[in-house]
Amino acid sequence: MGALIAALAAMGLDGEEVYDVCLRGLVKKNPTGDFTLPAYSFIRGARTRRLLHEVFGDRRIEELPLRFFSLSCDLIRREAVVHRTGRLFDAVYPSLAIPGVFPPVSDGGRLLVDGAVLDNLPASAMADRGDGPVIAVDATGPQRQLKPAQRPLPARIGRSVRRALTGSEHTIPRFTETIVRSMTVGSANSAAAADLVITPAIEGIGLLDWQAIDRMRELGRDAARKALDSDPGLLARLGA
Repeated sequence: MGALIAALAAMGLDGEEVYDVCLRGLVKKNPTGDFTLPAYSFIRGARTRRLLHEVFGDRRIEELPLRFFSLSCDLIRREAVVHRTGRLFDAVYPSLAIPGVFPPVSDGGRLLVDGAVLDNLPASAMADRGDGPVIAVDATGPQRQLKPAQRPLPARIGRSVRRALTGSEHTIPRFTETIVRSMTVGSANSAAAADLVITPAIEGIGLLDWQAIDRMRELGRDAARKALDSDPGLLARLGA
């Protein structure tokens, strides 16, 4: 999601315009709803690719009014790939391709997936350029708890279903959330390179819960206000 939001901002969209794109593309269309037989991935990704084509077209990173980069991981060379040039679509989609959830991207001898495999919060990639202070937003903090199902089964039936599928009656996250949780374990270490880390209190919100967009926006704003209020001279020291 960081790559998508950053790309929209780099295109020159303001906060309300970014929100409108997310509302139309994520909430109303649910791009992660095209499930398939899990031979290659859990989600086909066709809806997501269609959304990105609609938003970005053939726009190139070099043409953006603001500088942009995204991070993916090459599973063949086992290394990070930083996308700073080329089509915006080709930079954003691999950064969203969570292994097992979306199919990987085959690109010129590379096999690209979400860069979170190596670095979920690439503050160091930005800090290494020395362009200025780095402000990071970590939406995968340790406070995240399991979100109860929107339409929970009766307790007895729910326990029976979990026992049949997992061998245990205990509540555990769904397939996609387990994968994403595993990939974001290193977020705290990655954030060490940032000058400021804003951590919204996102407990109780599922990782693919697009309907929570309004609540998430307010939680983000609240976390930013608290960070600024706790240190009135912060913006001056960051040069903002």
